[in-house]
Amino acid sequence: MGIAVTAIAGAQASDELEAMAREQAALRRVVDLMAQGVSQEVLLGSVAAEAADLVGECTTLLRVDGEMCATVVGVGRSGSAVGTRLTLPADLGLVAAIRRTRCPARSDDHQSETALTQARNERGIRLSVGVPIIVGTQVWGVLGCTSLEHRLLPDTERRLEQFAALVAAALVNAEARARAQALAAEQAALRRVAELAAREAPVEAVMQAVSDQAARLAGVEFTSLLRFGRDGYSSIVSLAGAPEGIAVGMRASVEGGGAIPQVWRTGRPARVDDLSGVAGGWAEVVAGRGFSATVAVPIFIRGHLWGVLVVVGNDRPLPGGTEEHLVSFAELAGTGISAAESRAELREVAEEQTALRIVAELVARGAPLEQVLEATAREASKLMGGMAAALMRYGGEGEAMVIAACNSPAPVGLRVPLTDDTGTGIVRQTGKPHRVDDFAATSLAAVAAGLGIVGAVTVPVIVEGSVWGTLSTTTSGSPIPPRTESRLMQFAELSAAAIAAAQNKNALLASRRRVLTTADETRRRVQRDVHDGAQQQLVHTIINLKLAREAMTAGDGQAERLLTEALRNAERASQELRDLVHGILPASLTLGGLRRGVVSLADDLALPVSIRVEAPRLSTKVETTAYFVVAEALTNVVKHARAGRARVDVALCDDVLVINVVDDGAGGADADAGTGLTGLQDRVQASDGVLTISSPPGRGTHLQARIPVIDANDRCFDTVIAPHRDG
Repeated sequence: MGIAVTAIAGAQASDELEAMAREQAALRRVVDLMAQGVSQEVLLGSVAAEAADLVGECTTLLRVDGEMCATVVGVGRSGSAVGTRLTLPADLGLVAAIRRTRCPARSDDHQSETALTQARNERGIRLSVGVPIIVGTQVWGVLGCTSLEHRLLPDTERRLEQFAALVAAALVNAEARARAQALAAEQAALRRVAELAAREAPVEAVMQAVSDQAARLAGVEFTSLLRFGRDGYSSIVSLAGAPEGIAVGMRASVEGGGAIPQVWRTGRPARVDDLSGVAGGWAEVVAGRGFSATVAVPIFIRGHLWGVLVVVGNDRPLPGGTEEHLVSFAELAGTGISAAESRAELREVAEEQTALRIVAELVARGAPLEQVLEATAREASKLMGGMAAALMRYGGEGEAMVIAACNSPAPVGLRVPLTDDTGTGIVRQTGKPHRVDDFAATSLAAVAAGLGIVGAVTVPVIVEGSVWGTLSTTTSGSPIPPRTESRLMQFAELSAAAIAAAQNKNALLASRRRVLTTADETRRRVQRDVHDGAQQQLVHTIINLKLAREAMTAGDGQAERLLTEALRNAERASQELRDLVHGILPASLTLGGLRRGVVSLADDLALPVSIRVEAPRLSTKVETTAYFVVAEALTNVVKHARAGRARVDVALCDDVLVINVVDDGAGGADADAGTGLTGLQDRVQASDGVLTISSPPGRGTHLQARIPVIDANDRCFDTVIAPHRDG
């Protein structure tokens, strides 16, 4: 009997030693895999398999995801699929108990399992014994095994705990290695961006490097760098691994859902793990191309939210911690972008100054206005890297016309209506830049399609305080870069002064030519009038006086008749000379001042004219200019306006003589169309004055001249003549 007991004890000890050896061998194999640095997926699968072989039952390794979710990450002797995700109740089952107590748990009563546990059984997830895998202070997961045929051995928990401890150690080591690798990758990515910035690479190359390195850091293919605009839109400035249909320059609103709008509103990182139900610009664009998740982090430059760095996943949520890795990268990437942009801005300023100098030199050399405008369009195109550039001038007929172009499909002479849905019309109303990304819904759809234009940016050209025209660029393919508005606007502002100088010089030369032509014509007219009138009368007077002298010598009775005729001819010559002098400078003006001169003008007209002149005697120069302004204006009223009445109002206001001539005629007067208004403008400008004309069709004409009285000699008296109304 003693021998039998001894034999049994020896057999049991032998079994225990063998089991211990098998257990140690299994643990050693797992440790060897850890030492080899195999992937986490391989390691977790090996742990589940070794544990299953050791306990002789099916094992499942679960990773806890959040409060009520778990994912199968390893199986042994089980048909369950790795990657299976399931929802767990917060207060039922082994996993809930293990998470709550952080201790092993057992359930050997299979008949009393809840309906939820039975549902898990149907999916192949069955746990009768489970132990926690604790990493740090958190329950990372559960290693469990199941037997539906018999009760598990009492030491099953102990055996599983050894594997769980190895898994926890492996996870800690893997996490440390991952952090080290991530830090090294981050440093390498930052170094590549910094090296580009240090080599003074173009800002586009620096931004492209940011997208490329962000893709490597996040382990994704598709990343994008977007810049926020003041208009509530964001524009793509660089891409890595973008699918077809997404390109640099594309714009979308930052309103709506998704990670990008969240960054715009909060200035903090944001993630979306499921884009399927998210509405909004970029979220819909990305989801429509098969992507499912995004993480976005802000980029700040000089303390302001500049843009956003976005990484995109296409099959599952992006890993936790992605935001943290990208935030530190984005902070330093923003520094690199800022430095590159600063250098680019300096280059742009130098290029703008060079372009402007070329235009200014043309103005200084007295080049024709057309040549200055052509140079403006050409230099604008150069500034934008050869993109299309067109200079348009607003006309008086509700349209704008292309007057100069470079590399543009829009031909010189093209006329565009100023409607509310066109860039030229909107810029005319607002005086601000405007972008059109799609002409399909505008009144220029047919014109744009005919020219092959798909987008345009238009900025105002403001000359002497008024919107003179526009400078625009167009594209026939890829989107227009996001900073085009600011570049065009800066050059347009600088060019406006050159255009104004060229235009004024051109106008001055034209005015001088008109003045010389008018002076020549006036001299010829005076010569003709004197020759045909007074001179002929004086010739006849001399002839008659000579004949009368001869008659008196001969005692002929014709002397008296000849003297009478000579006197009559002399009187006619005198009258014609007075009339001629009146046409040059009437006596009523020189003797009686501006008021009497204007009244004498009105007296000779068949049109009723009301007159109010409130001004002291002024210098001859000022009074003469004012007199001829009124004279020419009233002449135009009689000849062209078909008016029933007119009104003349003259007053001295703060050293400026203000002349208003108003009629109730047909309107539509145009200084460029002649009718004497061009000469009037020349006369007023020669006195440093300003002439403005308002003449809407069918609503009469209002002409106003403002002539400065800045010389003390311009004032003769301080007496104000009382108002006088006539007609």
